[in-house]
Amino acid sequence: LTFPGRGSVDESQRARQTARRLGIELCEVTCPKEPASWVLKTAEAFDEPFADASAVPTWGLALAAGRKVRVALTGTGGDEVFGGYRRYWLLGSGPWLRHIPAFMRTPITQILDRSLPVGARMMRASTDPQGLYRGLLRLQPLSQVQMLVGARLAEAAEPRPRVGPLTAHEAMQDDLVGYLPDDLLVKEDRALMAHGVEGRHPFLDRRVRRAAEALEIRGGVGRGHQKRILRAFVQEVVDPDLARVPKRGFAFPVDVLYRSALRGLAEDLFASRSMQDRGFVSPHGAMRVMRDHLRGIRNGGAVLHALVMLELWARRVLDAS
Repeated sequence: LTFPGRGSVDESQRARQTARRLGIELCEVTCPKEPASWVLKTAEAFDEPFADASAVPTWGLALAAGRKVRVALTGTGGDEVFGGYRRYWLLGSGPWLRHIPAFMRTPITQILDRSLPVGARMMRASTDPQGLYRGLLRLQPLSQVQMLVGARLAEAAEPRPRVGPLTAHEAMQDDLVGYLPDDLLVKEDRALMAHGVEGRHPFLDRRVRRAAEALEIRGGVGRGHQKRILRAFVQEVVDPDLARVPKRGFAFPVDVLYRSALRGLAEDLFASRSMQDRGFVSPHGAMRVMRDHLRGIRNGGAVLHALVMLELWARRVLDAS
């Protein structure tokens, strides 16, 4: 999948080099300059308000794949089985971050919002009552969620707190029973099957998982050593240069797009009468997130996308019924 003009997420050049090295055919799918159509069609593929923005490019790839194939192999599960996520080793930063004085935390976070969003996310996550790991997985800190809650949900009971994992090994197990089946596999199943394509996940084969669990990685999943076994295999068999490339997620550039091509879609939904009457989300809170995002005060693309998908789902499922 290519994103013309989006060098931070476009991996087409890297993919071409690997394809040439292996002598295989490469089919490039280009994300449209006006991706609202992909967002709307992705929302139709789910029977729940699915907020993971990577579902949109997954839907786009499945659209192209469905014209040629009925089954596709994916890399889903590689991070959970072989310790690939950066948040696993970020767990080690939690204890000392909690000792930063409260009067310093806010200005430091504001600076990081503009220069290093990952650092800002860590700073907020370190004060999460359910632990650093739960905080790293949130689109928005719990302290700011109340700003977005509409009148109908204001009186809803708070979910029972569930303290997050404390070590990389615990986090990997937590993802295997939560994040993987509740997010990633749902995303792929819905997006692929919308075009009649079935996904297969070799990394989740029982034999692969047993082999991975048998490996002893001294000191746990340390910084710079994620997926060490897989990188060694790629270096020897696939592409030595690819093995040295930093890990990158399958991203949909929501921060950029909700300042440009998708801005109109979000603003129209947030200003609509139906969203105001429904009472799930505070339109004032949603527009405040939008204003902060447009001014560069804080990157809110992921939150804006979640709100957009919630409203699109409500219109298709609740309003229709």
